[in-house]
Amino acid sequence: MTPEEFQRIKEAEKKHLRELNKLKKMAKRLQRQKKVNKALSDLVAGREDVLSAHDRAMEKVERETALGEARLDIALEQAQAAASDDAALEDDFQKVRARELLRQMKLVSGMQQTPVNKTEVPKHKTPAKETSKKPAAPKAEDAEAPEKPPGKLPDKTIGRMKP
Repeated sequence: MTPEEFQRIKEAEKKHLRELNKLKKMAKRLQRQKKVNKALSDLVAGREDVLSAHDRAMEKVERETALGEARLDIALEQAQAAASDDAALEDDFQKVRARELLRQMKLVSGMQQTPVNKTEVPKHKTPAKETSKKPAAPKAEDAEAPEKPPGKLPDKTIGRMKP
């Protein structure tokens, strides 16, 4: 082999190695680009999943809010109806109380001698008639005497017999 042939082969080998390195760099760059593209597509898909989950959660919250508002509206309507019923009952109660007070004043002053029919007596208690009743205290005899169980006690027991 002559030195010129050696140089030519050497130059061809260098050229081949440079092209090979260039191809390897290009392959690495393509693989890196492929990984970046895959990561971006995963992010986009993840973002879409997150957005769809967010949309579902918002729809659920909106439904629950609408349901709660409807229940609140119904409760407010019922409360208003009950308040108007209470006002009517209070008016009736005041009228009955006024009649009872008038009757009591007539009895006290001696204007009315005969008692009023039982049909005219109101069913509601008036503040003038209310009295505080205390429950009767238990008798000393009842407190000291223990209760006796009905019937005959068994001969043997496990533990104590409770009265």
